[in-house]
Amino acid sequence: MRSPSLEQPIISKTLDVEDGAGSSTGHTEEGKKMKSVWSRLWHGDLEVPTGPDGYKPFWYEATICCTFTAFLAFIPSEPHLTTYLREIKGFTDDQINSQIYPWSTYACIPFLLVGGCLSEFVGYKLALILGALGRLATRFLLLFGSSLLEMQIMQCTYSFGTAAEEIFYGYLFHVVPKENYQKLTSMNLASHVFSHMLSGIVGDVMVDACHMSYTSLMWVSAASVIVAAFIALFLTGVKRDKAPRPKEVWKTMKWAYEDKVYILILFWWIFGNCAYGLIDGYESSLYDMMMVEEGTEKNYNGTVYAIAQLIASISALSVAVPRILKVAYYHQHLAVGAMGIWCILALTLMVWYDRIIPMCIGFILYYLGYHFINAFVSAETGRVVNKHIKGEDSVNSGCYAIIVMFNNLTAYILSTILSLFMFTWFQIDLRNVYKILWVFQLSFQAVFMVLAVALYFWSKRRVTPTDVSESAK
Repeated sequence: MRSPSLEQPIISKTLDVEDGAGSSTGHTEEGKKMKSVWSRLWHGDLEVPTGPDGYKPFWYEATICCTFTAFLAFIPSEPHLTTYLREIKGFTDDQINSQIYPWSTYACIPFLLVGGCLSEFVGYKLALILGALGRLATRFLLLFGSSLLEMQIMQCTYSFGTAAEEIFYGYLFHVVPKENYQKLTSMNLASHVFSHMLSGIVGDVMVDACHMSYTSLMWVSAASVIVAAFIALFLTGVKRDKAPRPKEVWKTMKWAYEDKVYILILFWWIFGNCAYGLIDGYESSLYDMMMVEEGTEKNYNGTVYAIAQLIASISALSVAVPRILKVAYYHQHLAVGAMGIWCILALTLMVWYDRIIPMCIGFILYYLGYHFINAFVSAETGRVVNKHIKGEDSVNSGCYAIIVMFNNLTAYILSTILSLFMFTWFQIDLRNVYKILWVFQLSFQAVFMVLAVALYFWSKRRVTPTDVSESAK
């Protein structure tokens, strides 16, 4: 029997009753029917037959996945979180930035490990349901919590939901045929972006035009996440014969990390992702600080986030444009280096000008540069891993998810070290934090460019006519 792969996932079969239910003669017909409903609900098999290829209709998977993403992303309170914690909950800026927000970074490391193991060794659906419940717990803690400890727990539950979201695109690999994966991914990304944009604009309208409270935004966000958690029950269950063995994982990781060009752009991505998490995570605090300093009560940060999401999505999708992809693929270090310089220029505008408008413009431009690199490196990870999976029947497709988890884990560890240094140990002022992040970005960009030049001349010396002919093939 051929082992499961990215191209041929095993979808859980339709069950009439739960395992073992038919062996009990004491069940009534109504009880059996109820068990059948719950069993089908868990496996995602409610009245939707699978086709001859083992997959459910594409329209069903696209509808359920995009709806789940849209409701999970519709959180109009998010751009106003710092203002909510300061004005409604009564926390100081120091408590918010140094004692509450850092916990989301600290908690991501163990939860990323837990989420990765749950998805590969237990099941994607369970991990996604638990992640949605984590986001739901976050909303209720924000609404009903009042102590510093409860807000720290809130950040931990948020991190659990974030860790579960990391595996969602891995889940999409297994519910549609290979030829429909890119289509479903693009539709899901569009759903995510549109929902984020809409929620940001709705939040600003509720606060500034309708004069509603920030607590109202929290209730709308909570209602949306409740719907997402319910929809998660209808996701298709994914089942594989076996989890990847450690030997297979090590072999695939060795192949991937021996690719010198890939490891170079991965170097930028790990440090860039580390900086991005902090730059993005504390933007609402920076906006709130500037809003207070300028004496304005109008809060348009939701609209800023909406524009940033739109620009980031266009940037990420542009990677798939054939002409851009061809240039980026054959000049990977040059493409990443150029967009890295763009990020530094955007951060310069964001960090070194003490006004809201330049800060917001810099933030949007930074989103453009980072998400281009993020999309390109993500695609390269899949290409490098799949290149070896295709040639080795013994390599399990789950290795891809574990490599992605390892890359993210490395970035989160670096981010945790930075958070400990800046917020927990030294409690540095937020403006100085962003200046430190600017220096950090400039430093690893300089190291990347030196390594890129060295790799370029090293590869020029080692290239042979045989290499050229093989690459042309």
